[in-house]
Amino acid sequence: MNPKPALTPADRRRRGERRIRTVLVTLGALALYAGLLWPIRNSVTDDTYIHLVFAKHFRDGLGLVFNPGQPVFGTTSPLWSLGLGFLGRTGVDLLTLARTLSMLFGAGAIVAFAMFLRRFLESWVSEQGYGASRGELAWALGTIAFAGDVWLVRWSATGMETACATFLVTAGFASYVMIRPWGNRVLLPAAWWALAALARPEVSVLLVLLVLRGLISSSPG
Repeated sequence: MNPKPALTPADRRRRGERRIRTVLVTLGALALYAGLLWPIRNSVTDDTYIHLVFAKHFRDGLGLVFNPGQPVFGTTSPLWSLGLGFLGRTGVDLLTLARTLSMLFGAGAIVAFAMFLRRFLESWVSEQGYGASRGELAWALGTIAFAGDVWLVRWSATGMETACATFLVTAGFASYVMIRPWGNRVLLPAAWWALAALARPEVSVLLVLLVLRGLISSSPG
């Protein structure tokens, strides 16, 4: 393995300036998300109620059921219902807890997406060129666009599991591209996506694709 060339003072200065811009853009994206979220912070849906019923019964020791005494598996998001029920044992109001966690997961998804997109774009340009080329602008615009996505904002306000699943998916992608060559270390993204599948079952498709990718890359020829 060839050692990396030493950075010149100019390179170190550019790297420091790039990190400052990265922090500022990420904070700006989070501020945009918060500003869009605030007017609809009290939103709620009937599906939120369903999750809260499961969580309430689990919190009260009645099991993960909608109707006590009827052990029927009826939730498509056991991770969300179990998490709310477990944390609800602290005495926090379940609706307040669901809304707060959903909003925080939405913010976490923005940070994870920013990490993923930056690493992805860096693979197409040199480290020196990234900060001076259109790659950094593309990263900034992409991060801001993700933060202002109407569906991310809308569902993060309702206390639903959507923001949690989005965070877990984006965290999986961020970990997948963190080390090159991509795909050589799959345990961490697989763990993120396995958790996400417990919040949104359709995410299991990513696990299937990850396995297929491993089989294809390991096949001879």
